[in-house]
Amino acid sequence: MHGAAETEIIKKILDYLKPKISNFWFGKGSENGSIFPMIYKKHRHYPFALWTNGTIEMQFQHMKPFPPFDNLVLRKEFMTRLNAIKGVTLPEDKLDKRPSFSVKCLLEPESLEVFFETLDWYFGQLEGY
Repeated sequence: MHGAAETEIIKKILDYLKPKISNFWFGKGSENGSIFPMIYKKHRHYPFALWTNGTIEMQFQHMKPFPPFDNLVLRKEFMTRLNAIKGVTLPEDKLDKRPSFSVKCLLEPESLEVFFETLDWYFGQLEGY
């Protein structure tokens, strides 16, 4: 599992998300729990899931059907921004899947800041949808 440092990062992510999203959806996994931040526009959008096993699972598969992320170029840009975080290496052939990375990649303050900047970009893309 993960320790105090990873738990603190999860808390920071949740605090960052609270004013930006519509709701949190909690999964009912048999082994690991999950939380999905959701944004309601014309469609329900959720960029990623936080898992109790310490992973952040990107939801490209669920972005694909709905604008603006039905556009492959935008999904690729989102992935490229995430891959700028030290230790994150999401493969391009997973742009229609649910690739994940460890929350440990966000332990450095600079990495967490890039993650938040990337999410700000994501939320900006949803304006007007």
